[in-house]
Amino acid sequence: MIEDILLYPLSFIGVVNSMKDVSFPLWHVFVMPPAATLAANIQVKTDALFSADNLRRSAHRCWRQNRLTPFGDKNAVVNPLPQRRFDGRLVTMNLRMMYPCLIGCAALAMVRACEAAPSLGGVPASRLSRLARGVNVTRWFRFPLADNQGHYQDYLGNEDMKLIRALGCTFVRLAIAPKQIIHPDKPREPNPLMLKYIDAAVDKFLAYDIAVVIDIHEEHFLKLDSPEGKPEDFVAFWSILAKHFKKYDPENIFFELMNEPVFQADPEKWYAIQKKLVTAVRAHAPDHSIIVTGAGWGSIDGLLKLPVLADKNLLYSFHCYDPFQFTHQGAGWTSPDEQALHNVPYPSSPEAVAPILPTIERSTAKKYLQSYGDQRWDALKLQKRIDSAAVWASKNGVPLMCGEFGVYPKFAPAADRLQWFRDMRKALDKHGIGFCIWGYDDVLGLGVKHDGGKIVYDKAAAEAVGLHTSRQ
Repeated sequence: MIEDILLYPLSFIGVVNSMKDVSFPLWHVFVMPPAATLAANIQVKTDALFSADNLRRSAHRCWRQNRLTPFGDKNAVVNPLPQRRFDGRLVTMNLRMMYPCLIGCAALAMVRACEAAPSLGGVPASRLSRLARGVNVTRWFRFPLADNQGHYQDYLGNEDMKLIRALGCTFVRLAIAPKQIIHPDKPREPNPLMLKYIDAAVDKFLAYDIAVVIDIHEEHFLKLDSPEGKPEDFVAFWSILAKHFKKYDPENIFFELMNEPVFQADPEKWYAIQKKLVTAVRAHAPDHSIIVTGAGWGSIDGLLKLPVLADKNLLYSFHCYDPFQFTHQGAGWTSPDEQALHNVPYPSSPEAVAPILPTIERSTAKKYLQSYGDQRWDALKLQKRIDSAAVWASKNGVPLMCGEFGVYPKFAPAADRLQWFRDMRKALDKHGIGFCIWGYDDVLGLGVKHDGGKIVYDKAAAEAVGLHTSRQ
């Protein structure tokens, strides 16, 4: 292992050298190692250039470029090294051709180190790289547009898969409502047909090398956050799911126990439930990575209060829609105060919101907007918000991901919305935090629509969060 670590700098150089198909100058040894430090963080980086497969290919290309020339060979090129004994025979190694040989060894060593060593906690580095960039698929098995076979079989087609891949996404977060699988009176009797539909959806994603997070949106279906709720039914439900989905490769399928648990009055209740859920899943799927979160709608504040669980193969997730006055302005499913807000700017300041205040009749909404202005939300404030989550994760030695973020577009100024997306992406990228925009098929994110066989989506939003719109 120590040899692998020492070879990281050379392995990085090897990738660059083999890709550019140029000879390797000696001064690179002194100039490139600082940049090579970035390669050591391969497990949390998103660029496919540094995937294990690409490194392996680069390494073998370096091997092919190697030359060991027998002493006295007329084909020996300039700058021969002094004669050296090598495997019992005398050879002259060309200086310019020796480095690809060493680099090939180093790149292969890096592949071994990255594939074998876990990253943060006990989650393999390969799985963290799978959760680098993603989109939420929100309406296939949660609030479906139609409750029929046609919808469940064909909601997203091959062109959607190609688009998701072309955007540079490595995974989807597949939102699933329990009521699509079980009846509240019979929570231990899943609908086999619905599981078959979900399997087909998962298989479709995997066929395009898109990993899948099985994301359960309980949404008070089993009333877990109330005195009459029966957490044991939800635990039994997850036992069923784990037993069913354990057939999939743990490198490709992840289990997210519950989307946005609330439990504002009693977060300790959620902690106890989540602990039982982890135990239930582990009984059937010992190797799959599980995604957990805090109370308070899975917010950053909820994450910071969450006790770290004993299981090491866990990712810790948070959602970020801060500041809510901006991201959810005018949204019909929010409180009357958010619904009363239109044309709210970002960044915020007292001066920026002043022209809007006279247009708001609701007194509480006006105070809500004034508070937003006084808080002066901008890139730095958003960065500090994400920093707090990253510091918590670093302190506890656990991997982190952002499972949701987005901006309702109907009333938000378009340019400000894109600026918020850019600021959010930069804040997450600073810490190498994988993220998943809400959503592929929801207007807060890409808002995909199918128009006469053509897929239409918000390219500006996709570009703002760093997705590759130029590949379509």
